[in-house]
Amino acid sequence: MMLLRCLIVATGDRGGTKVKGLRAGAGGSDLRQDPGGGTGLTARRCLIGSLLLLLQKNGGSMRKIYRESFGCFLSSLPVLMGFGATIEVLLWVLQPKSTSGVLFFAQTVIALLFHRHFLFGESLSFKKQPANAEGAHPLRFGGFILISGALIAVPLAMALAAALQSSDPHGRGLMVIVLVPLYLLMLSMFGVALPAAVARDGTFRLSQGLRATFQTMWRLVLGPGVVGLVLVTTVILGGHALGLAGVTDGSLLVLVYYILCRTLGFLTTIFAVAVLCEMYRRTRPDPGLGQGSGLAGQMPA
Repeated sequence: MMLLRCLIVATGDRGGTKVKGLRAGAGGSDLRQDPGGGTGLTARRCLIGSLLLLLQKNGGSMRKIYRESFGCFLSSLPVLMGFGATIEVLLWVLQPKSTSGVLFFAQTVIALLFHRHFLFGESLSFKKQPANAEGAHPLRFGGFILISGALIAVPLAMALAAALQSSDPHGRGLMVIVLVPLYLLMLSMFGVALPAAVARDGTFRLSQGLRATFQTMWRLVLGPGVVGLVLVTTVILGGHALGLAGVTDGSLLVLVYYILCRTLGFLTTIFAVAVLCEMYRRTRPDPGLGQGSGLAGQMPA
């Protein structure tokens, strides 16, 4: 693999061969910098080269994910705005002490619908849905919500434990720092089980998703990770602008702002679902879902 070759270049060859940026002695222990280069610079160049090669070989799948995700978001925008408005208006009126349960249920429902869109071509609209597509199963919620709950419960419990054991007064910030990478890891390792549950694939095994962990992770980073970062920045700037304009918390403009934020937030969910469904097709090509390309030939060199 190219990354392994880069590590060899960065550290030198034990066989006494001369590598660009380094000279190795006969025993391999006398490593000296060549005037023309340096160990750190060579390692960085190789790492950048590995990432560029990875993107070059797999860029087509990311373009497909971006294209299909934005297409789904735009075509479903009226439904998503209605869904977001319903959530925010209910929270605005009822003012519950905790919103986590309500938001988890709502996000899980919409994620399930997104899975059915990417797996079976079902659309999110106010129009009457056509008959089930070939290979589609009737809508069922139980297994999907159990897997979704497990994927978030484990990193959340670990983040809470880290926050409780820390003496840092900013415990919530520490929770986020711990929760985000742990959730990314869980989703990368076991997230392919979500589309498998929607497709009711009884032959799916977790080991098949585990073998694609790295491929799933970097797609999640470049897809929902990048989009989420842009959206968070936009939301912060929007809230700051409202504050500068003197808009108070009780204003209806704030409610409109919440609805827009909720609607835009669905885009991150769409990207995550698109990545998981794409990886499911690659790891578990199914005649009812269309043949995936498989993982063979997709591993970075």
